[in-house]
Amino acid sequence: MTFLDASKRALRKEPIYPAEVDGKELLLTLQQKDLVVLYEEHADEIQWRDANWMAQHVYSIKSFDRLGAIRMVLHKRSNANPNFPKLYPTGTTYTKKVNTFRGQLVKLDVLGNILRAK
Repeated sequence: MTFLDASKRALRKEPIYPAEVDGKELLLTLQQKDLVVLYEEHADEIQWRDANWMAQHVYSIKSFDRLGAIRMVLHKRSNANPNFPKLYPTGTTYTKKVNTFRGQLVKLDVLGNILRAK
């Protein structure tokens, strides 16, 4: 879909992307500056009550590209450039493909607590 088509749909208040495709439901949508918690195998691995664990696994979405790469930066290092990961310590930046992304969308409340977005 082109940017122009998406803009027209947005102006008509139509969904830009359908909620269901070929019988498969849309799981989540991401945009720049969203916060996500990354996990290895299953969302049950997320340790919601452990602040240290969360601090090491919450990332901010920085950019996307046409080939399906999602570039993320550790939320505490928001000024890091994900295009140059070798300049930073391991785990500061991540690049995941759309089909290998394993994460949960999160948000911050007014007190700074990390909550599930859905």
